[in-house]
Amino acid sequence: MLRVFVLLLGSLMMMAAELSAELPSRRPLDLPSGGKGPQEDAEEYPETIEFFGGEYEGDAFMFVIDTSGSMAAEGKLESAQEELSQALMSLSGQAEFGIVAFSSNLNQFSIVMEKATVPNKVAGVAWVNTLVANGGTCIDIGTIHGLDILRTSLILPESRRLILLGDGAQGCGFFGEEANEEALANILLANWEEVSIDTLFIGEPWETALWLFENIAAHNSGEFRMVQ
Repeated sequence: MLRVFVLLLGSLMMMAAELSAELPSRRPLDLPSGGKGPQEDAEEYPETIEFFGGEYEGDAFMFVIDTSGSMAAEGKLESAQEELSQALMSLSGQAEFGIVAFSSNLNQFSIVMEKATVPNKVAGVAWVNTLVANGGTCIDIGTIHGLDILRTSLILPESRRLILLGDGAQGCGFFGEEANEEALANILLANWEEVSIDTLFIGEPWETALWLFENIAAHNSGEFRMVQ
């Protein structure tokens, strides 16, 4: 019995050797270390939103909106509310947003940046639609408060964006060129992370106000636009 088993085993070994000789030699696949083929890194594209007809890219958006008394005229605040509501609802759940309303006082949707989940976006839209135009125009205080909240984001500063919308020059206790220059200096000092600040001027243009909005954008890597 043992002899039969040995003969059978020998025959199987000879057959395996013959089969191996007939098969073409095979080499391991040319794979890089780790056994994975070449892979392209997934590119991360920033969010793109539309606001008053312009496109803005980023992953964390802070909207700073003028709600001074002059915004009540010509439906300017209503236009801001409509545009902001549409921009918020267009954000994906991966983005972050914040909203600051300024006049003589400050009002914010949240003291931190919020994820653009559906419940947060709906709450943001509801909050925006409660805004009322009243008081003076403290542009620097509103913008600096927006930068402070934007700083709570874990998103890198280069992917953060502040969008400032207003219809007038600095009018927070005193007025004129000196007030504008001080407001600009205060904003530049507060933006030490060098976040992009875009400015939109709504309504009838006037030189003193345009100077401030143009210079805020120009000195903070942003874009200035006039909108209606």
